[in-house]
Amino acid sequence: MKIPAPGEVDLWLAVPARCAHRAATYEALLDETELARMRAFRFPEHRLESVVTRALCRTVLSAYLGAAPSTWRFAKNPWGKPALSPPAGLSFNLTNHPSLVALAVTGGGEVGIDLEPSSRGDAVLEVAESVFSPHELRELEGLTDPAEKRRRAVDLWTLKESYIKARGMGLSLSLAEISMIFSDPSGVRLELGPAVGDRPDRWRFEQRDAHEHRISVCVEGAPDRPVEVHVRDVVPLDPLA
Repeated sequence: MKIPAPGEVDLWLAVPARCAHRAATYEALLDETELARMRAFRFPEHRLESVVTRALCRTVLSAYLGAAPSTWRFAKNPWGKPALSPPAGLSFNLTNHPSLVALAVTGGGEVGIDLEPSSRGDAVLEVAESVFSPHELRELEGLTDPAEKRRRAVDLWTLKESYIKARGMGLSLSLAEISMIFSDPSGVRLELGPAVGDRPDRWRFEQRDAHEHRISVCVEGAPDRPVEVHVRDVVPLDPLA
């Protein structure tokens, strides 16, 4: 399979519940660290989520790069973002929930991805003041339709998370200085405060709905080029040899 060009993202999806009958097959692909992490979860649905997440990553990397899924080795940066070790000419990022796992892959620059069930708007609104910037909160409060407000809350949450994950710096970045602006007629626009230490014009965002989830992707790219996202649903996940 061809690695996506810069500015293009392959978005791979797997529904854990539809993969449960093959969990033992997926476990055989994982290394000891991944297995230990999986076994530490108390509830079966979280163990399955963990197994499917790692198996999706390994099998998709094999589709691009050719080696067997069990042979991949990973390293993490100081904030915990994983990458292939040694590097192999692509960037990827994972996001997971017990009901859906997603993997974003690109061949140029960094990429970040996040998802939430579309139904989680009320839960996000409960913590809005602690995770959204003042500008985001003003735009959010200006929405009079409750359904639109709930959808905006999920959009903001996943977009901000996708940017943070693309940067690979986690919550070391100030959420209050990261703003997703929806009032711009050209689409969602990123604004950053000086403490974030980044240029907003080097990032592009795309969103998709799948399996009753909202998915946001952030990818590094040229300001004048839109992101191309290709959705590849792999339910159930079929490990390669």
